[in-house]
Amino acid sequence: MGDKGGGTATIDASGNYKTMGGIPVGSYKVVVTPPASSASPEEAMKAAMAGKGDAPSGVPAKYIDPSTTDLTAEVKAGDTEKNFELTAE
Repeated sequence: MGDKGGGTATIDASGNYKTMGGIPVGSYKVVVTPPASSASPEEAMKAAMAGKGDAPSGVPAKYIDPSTTDLTAEVKAGDTEKNFELTAE
């Protein structure tokens, strides 16, 4: 998982997302930032990363932190969809 720049996507309230622009072919680590909640994004991320349970959105804390996420994606030419199952452990 090199330094290709990657990409970003916005998650909607239903858990669907769409990337912003193209993502170069390659292998990537995937981090999930929860959608907006009543807490500020900074408060939600701090609470989840501090191990105080899942973020208010229900995203398990391990997926928010780049050092603990186990999600990866292999982007190949022509790929248009990637789905990720977020499980609490």
